[in-house]
Amino acid sequence: MIYIIPILFSLLYCDISDGYTLFSPLPDQAPSNGYSTYLIDNSENIVNTWTHDCKPVTISYLLPDSSIVIPCTQDEVNGLGGQGQSGGRILKLSWDGDTLWDDIFVEDNYEPHHDIEPLPNGNILFITYERKTFTEAALLGRVNVSQEIWPSYILELQQVNQDSSAIVWEWHLWDHTIQDVFPDLFNFGNISENPGKFDINLGNLGGGGGASGDWLHLNAIDYNESLDLIAISSRKMNEFYFIDHSTTTLEASSDSGGNFNQGGNFIYRWGNSENYNRGDADDQILLSQHSVNWIDPSHPGGGDIILFNNRTEDVRSEVLQISTPVDSYGYEINSNDPHLPIDYTWRYGDGSFFSNIQSGAFRLENGNTLISLGNSTTFFEIDSTLSIVWEYNFTGPSDQEFNGKIPRYQKYHPTYFTQYLLGDLNSDLIIDILDVLLAVDIVVNGQINDALILLIDMNFDENIDILDILLIVDIILNI
Repeated sequence: MIYIIPILFSLLYCDISDGYTLFSPLPDQAPSNGYSTYLIDNSENIVNTWTHDCKPVTISYLLPDSSIVIPCTQDEVNGLGGQGQSGGRILKLSWDGDTLWDDIFVEDNYEPHHDIEPLPNGNILFITYERKTFTEAALLGRVNVSQEIWPSYILELQQVNQDSSAIVWEWHLWDHTIQDVFPDLFNFGNISENPGKFDINLGNLGGGGGASGDWLHLNAIDYNESLDLIAISSRKMNEFYFIDHSTTTLEASSDSGGNFNQGGNFIYRWGNSENYNRGDADDQILLSQHSVNWIDPSHPGGGDIILFNNRTEDVRSEVLQISTPVDSYGYEINSNDPHLPIDYTWRYGDGSFFSNIQSGAFRLENGNTLISLGNSTTFFEIDSTLSIVWEYNFTGPSDQEFNGKIPRYQKYHPTYFTQYLLGDLNSDLIIDILDVLLAVDIVVNGQINDALILLIDMNFDENIDILDILLIVDIILNI
C-alpha cells in the first residue's frame, strides 16, 4: 500500500521549510539488530523507520511513491577490495519495509561506490570504480602508475526482477582521456584545446582505505531531467563535470552524438581550471567538495549548482552556489577561456563548521538551505538571511547511545508526492464525500494508524480533529 504525506505549510514552524527529512546513520560498529533509515518531521518526531540488514554506503533516497532506495555495502563478491565507501548492493523497500528490489551487482573488475541517483524512469545511476591494469594505463600514456588504476565508470541499472537487474546505459572515463607526453599514442593532444577530455596524468593513485587504484574518487552524482545531463563530483580533482545522458552507450564512448553532439566528452567542468590548462593554482575554488546537485527549477536559485566545499584555505567548510551557463543544448566554451563563471554566485561559510568527509547542501522549496556535516550526526537549516532556523543532532534510539556519523541528510517537501491527492483517504484518486465520511468516522471513533495520520492530518498540527475534516471539505468545494 502507498501512503502519502499531506501537502500543507506548517504554521508552527513558519521559518523552517515544510517537509520531512530522511537520513541513514552509519554506526561505528555493526548493530546486532540491523541498520535503520529514519524519516522525521519538523518536530523531530519519527514518521517512519526502515530497518535493513545492510550498511548504507552514503545517502538513501525517498521516492514519490513513498518507497526508499538504499545503496548498500556487500560482502558476497570481492570486487575491487571494498575500499572506502564501496557498495554494490541495491535495496529498495516499501513504506512498510517490504523488499521490492534487492540485487548485488559487483564483479572482479568494477565496484559501485558512494552515491546513487534515482531517475524519473525508475532506473538508478551509480558511480563505479573500474579496474585497469598497469599495461592498459601505460598504453594510454599514464606515467605515474605502478600496478593498476581505477578510473570512473557511470552505469544505469534497470530492475528486471526483485533480485535481478540489467545495465542499460554506461559511460567510461577511460574512453575520454588525453595526454601530451607520448606523441605516438592515439590520445596525444593539446590539453588546453580539449577541455572535454581528461588528462590521464592528473593526480595520484591510492587512498580510500588500504592499497587501491582510486584515482578521481567520485563522491556524488545528480541528474538534470530538462537537459538530460548527469553531474558528477571528483574529490581528488576538485572539480565537478556534466555528462550527456541523452547519448546511447555507443555514443557515450565516442566524441559525437547526443543532444550536445559531444558524445561522452565533458559538456562542462568547474572548480579547478588548471586541470585542463586554462588556469593556475590561484584560480582553483573547490577543494574536496561533496554533494554536487542542481537546485530544483521551482526553488530560489533554480537551475544553479549547489555543493558542500569541504576545505578552504583556512581549513573551514563552506556552501557554494554556482550559476552554470549550460542552459541549452547549444552550449559551447570559448577558445582558451575556462568554463564560466569565474566565481561562485552565493556563499555560506561563517567559519563555524568544518567536515573533511562527506557532508551535503540542498536548496529547499522556500529558499532555505539544508546543510549536513558528514563527520558527525548534525544538520542545520539556514534561511535567506543566513540565520540558522533549525538544528538537529541524532543521538540514536532512546534505549541506546549512538556512536557514528551521518553522511548526508535530505529533506522532501510534501509537494514531492505530487502523484497523490491530499485528503484521498480511500485511495481512489478522487476527493469527494466518501473521504469526508471516512474522516468523520476516524475522528469520532479514534481508530487510526500512523499511515492514516499522514493522510488526514491536513493542518499538520499532529492532531486529528474537526479542523482536518473542514480542510477536506474546503478542497471539495474549490475543485
